[in-house]
Amino acid sequence: MIEVYKDFYKKRINYNDKIKEKLKELNALDRVDWNKIKEAIEKKDGLVWDVSL
Repeated sequence: MIEVYKDFYKKRINYNDKIKEKLKELNALDRVDWNKIKEAIEKKDGLVWDVSL
């Protein structure tokens, strides 16, 4: 599950890198659908997305 919010504070967050970093920590890089993650990043709607395979 993932939630992506708009960058309200203009920190110029690289969402893709942050997500990859966290998934690597969790040893879950190969357990997610990257197309779903890409869609969640594009929408940045704050909703919970199921990105599992």
